[in-house]
Amino acid sequence: MIWLINAVPAFCQQKEISIGDTLPDVVIRGILNRQLDNVRLRNLHNNKLLIVDFWGTFCIPCISEMKFLDSLSAKHPDQFSVVMVTAEDSLTVKKFLARPNNKDIHTSNLLLATNDTLLHQFFKHRSVPHNVWIDKNGIVRAITQGNQVTKENILNFDSSNVAKTLKVKKDNMTFNVLEDFTLGNPVYTYRSIITPFIRGIGGGSTHKSMSGKTMSSFYYNTTILHHFWAAYSHFNPQLRENLIELYTADSLKFFFPSKNRKHLLQGSKYKDMEEWKEENTFCYALKLPQFVPDTVFRDYMFNDLERQFPGVKATIRNRNIPCTVVTRTENKHIDQSDCNNNPQPVIYIKGRSLFIKNSRIKDVLNYIFVTFGSKLVPDPFVTELGPREDECFNAELRFEEERAKSGIYPEMVLEELRKLGYHFEKQVRPYPILVIRDLGI
Repeated sequence: MIWLINAVPAFCQQKEISIGDTLPDVVIRGILNRQLDNVRLRNLHNNKLLIVDFWGTFCIPCISEMKFLDSLSAKHPDQFSVVMVTAEDSLTVKKFLARPNNKDIHTSNLLLATNDTLLHQFFKHRSVPHNVWIDKNGIVRAITQGNQVTKENILNFDSSNVAKTLKVKKDNMTFNVLEDFTLGNPVYTYRSIITPFIRGIGGGSTHKSMSGKTMSSFYYNTTILHHFWAAYSHFNPQLRENLIELYTADSLKFFFPSKNRKHLLQGSKYKDMEEWKEENTFCYALKLPQFVPDTVFRDYMFNDLERQFPGVKATIRNRNIPCTVVTRTENKHIDQSDCNNNPQPVIYIKGRSLFIKNSRIKDVLNYIFVTFGSKLVPDPFVTELGPREDECFNAELRFEEERAKSGIYPEMVLEELRKLGYHFEKQVRPYPILVIRDLGI
């Protein structure tokens, strides 16, 4: 099938004809291979099937179809008629047929209509071959692609319900290849979109992850720094500046001018926060057709963001920083679980208890790190557990009613984990942090 772009010249508007409509009694002109220059369509479908076959000299499938139809018509002249219709002029078609390598193209059993505008207006299409099947009463019964033009369908057209079984060809006539592609929006399988600030939707995020894998994320109306942080931290909602190194001469490009950074707006080119948002916040959505490891998804995000912001480069580098080092030396009983059979960790607070199901200690520590935020848990956790690193367990950490009156705090959780044999100590350790360099500095 060949797609056409503005291949049909302009002409007076005619009502489009659809399946079930009756073909008007019109005269088509520009007949190339007959003594008469014109012919009435009514005479072509009188008592037999008529196929109006739109084609072009540039279309290889059309040429194959032309050869097939001429051969079949020679063997069954009384069963159907074919008019091959093109918008190309007669001289172009004559030159094409006269080429030495086209000597095997025979058209004596077909009608060749050139310079057509009328039928193209009746039967609008974007690609060829485009076939219109008209019954002996002049009613359009089918509009198809070339793969429906078979010996069986043609010869049995009048004696069975062939027309109802033919796959309908319906071209989208509003599609413009020069415009942004949006037709796939409801059914896309992969998409990466970055837009400027969008009014009226606020700001926020969402992502779809499970068992160390991610399929999609969407962060809207936030800074370049927050987008990179989301990728690095696996969507930790709170920016932790102790885990970021940023090299830039333009802080407003990366930080919200609020709280302790309100002063950044003073003397800047922005008259207020709204004007700053319009230039420095963005929406970014990435959706994959399947889940991929979190590290792979992170790299996809880094790559997208670096393409969008070519002066900004992000890497992950080890730095010696304060950490909470986790060890387990005491051989205390722990309710182990099988991570292989139940790969999804479950951790939640209900009432005065923290429930841990099928989780590694890393999962629990990450829950603490993300849930309680940087004020209560300022330093990242580093586990040094050796062969017990990936040990999964179940537990219910219960907190005394008096202590839990005002809520559950991270130190209370760590205290209960100590009862399971875990130890926590503040030390300096190499830890992977996010390093961003603004090459525009």
